[in-house]
Amino acid sequence: MWPCSDPKRDPILAYKTFAVERTPKTCTPESPFYLGIDHNINAKYWFTTQPMGKNTINSLLKTMCQNAGIDDEEHRLTNHSARKTMVKKLKKATSLILISYR
Repeated sequence: MWPCSDPKRDPILAYKTFAVERTPKTCTPESPFYLGIDHNINAKYWFTTQPMGKNTINSLLKTMCQNAGIDDEEHRLTNHSARKTMVKKLKKATSLILISYR
């Protein structure tokens, strides 16, 4: 990942915010990446120590599309298609970087 000039779209800043809002006990390499959300308004951290369930993880992309107003029925967006698209874009960007260094 690389930084972005818009803080709302910067993936590194987003990850750092995510990491700060995890409980200290879930910041070890053995801890699950996806954690449950703590819905308590007075909670010190955003996340619980419990891992997020697989059904919730599987529905994340669909929920994000609905919240963004994207018609996923038309495009058939899945977690796999998102990974595939990201790999293609990274491969293309990497090959462009390699070409520019030669």
